[in-house]
Amino acid sequence: MTFTLYSIKVKPLTTFENEDDSIYANNKLLQKLGIKNSTILNLCFGRKSINVKAIESDCPPNELIIPEGLMEKILLPKGTFCIHYCPQNFTIILGPVIALLTEISENKDSSPDFRSVHAFCEEIHHGLSEIGGLFYVFTLKDFSKESITGYCFEKECWTKRNLPLPDVIYNRIHSRRLEYGALFQQLYRYVQEHNISFFNYRFLSKWEVHNMLLLEEHMHPYLPKTSLYSKESLEKMLDEHYSVFLKPIHGSQGRNIFRLSKQRNEFFLKTSVESIDDSTRLHSLTQLLETLEKQTKKRLYLIQEEIPLITYDERKLDFRILCHKNKQESWIVTSSVARISALQQFVSNIAMGGEIIKPIKALSNCFDRAVALQIFALMKEIAVECAAIIEQQSDGVTGELGIDMGVDPSGHVWIIEVNSKPSKKFEEPGKKIRPSARAIVYYSTSLAFKYLQKKEEKS
Repeated sequence: MTFTLYSIKVKPLTTFENEDDSIYANNKLLQKLGIKNSTILNLCFGRKSINVKAIESDCPPNELIIPEGLMEKILLPKGTFCIHYCPQNFTIILGPVIALLTEISENKDSSPDFRSVHAFCEEIHHGLSEIGGLFYVFTLKDFSKESITGYCFEKECWTKRNLPLPDVIYNRIHSRRLEYGALFQQLYRYVQEHNISFFNYRFLSKWEVHNMLLLEEHMHPYLPKTSLYSKESLEKMLDEHYSVFLKPIHGSQGRNIFRLSKQRNEFFLKTSVESIDDSTRLHSLTQLLETLEKQTKKRLYLIQEEIPLITYDERKLDFRILCHKNKQESWIVTSSVARISALQQFVSNIAMGGEIIKPIKALSNCFDRAVALQIFALMKEIAVECAAIIEQQSDGVTGELGIDMGVDPSGHVWIIEVNSKPSKKFEEPGKKIRPSARAIVYYSTSLAFKYLQKKEEKS
């Protein structure tokens, strides 16, 4: 069965009759949808619905005229939306309604601050506006079973409104603690019970991701040797490798990482804190372990061998490959950048002072252009395969992943780590709507109408 969406403009009708339960459309639109004049229908918007009568009118063929009173009952604003008609149950669906879940703080002028995803939210709004739909941002405490108090982008600013439950929720909560909390778990149970699509269910730890990829033998050549931190595993790794990294399994943005090297019977420890340029010299394994115990503060860490990767102007270099699900729910690469570390830093994260350039430029600094193109093509191929494996092994639905990769002097590609909620600050500047924002719009729209299509196919 073909599942067709049309784009229409919803316009309010001011009427003195409070009981007007009709919606008005041009005959061409009614014919396109397969609706006969005066048919009684169920009009749905998000998880709100109301019974209406479809009446033919002489309005433009791309408009749907709805009395203001009806729009208020289903919390429907004026604007452009996708429309679909299900003839089996006489239902018109307007949408999609897409919501982003995150933490929100308030600026001095009382405007909302969505933290690291603020600009990205505006891009999603503009991207969705091009095809039609409603996008809003909300927090856990704003959720209720009847409606949500969230923020819509109107007249160049974010406005607080009472909104319908969405068709799709995109999880961009920054805190693992919040995801483990009661409010998040209550919300997640509710959306599952009511067929509300929810993607990027939770943060994935570095150790989880490593073990997911380790299940696939063909991925082993791209994985640095990695183990959970313990005294025994540290000794073993230092016997096998000249230097290793210690990373918090729940860490992000290059923070709290240690680089540890061994020279004869001495150890040299360096942290990723910007202000610390010199290594700490330790004279015994006991002294090293005591220092690490203080520094790691009982957080869970993993140990990863340091691969000698190519550099750029003697600065550390890695690559972020951003992958998203597309309309067909296949993984694709949407963005890619090379990240160069700040001077004296061994991590290239933008949050730690790194900068970005185009991947081919970075690779061409070490290889001839033809080889650089081959390596870059392989990186993208590995990234897509990596995303598909993680999605298959993960809980819930995954819609985006950021894969960090490195290249050694021989041209071999290495998977450094995978981010389940990749930063929105690393993509190339100067684009009004980034490819990743468009990808979220397209995938969310696909999810929003997916369950309707399944229902129709069963009818």
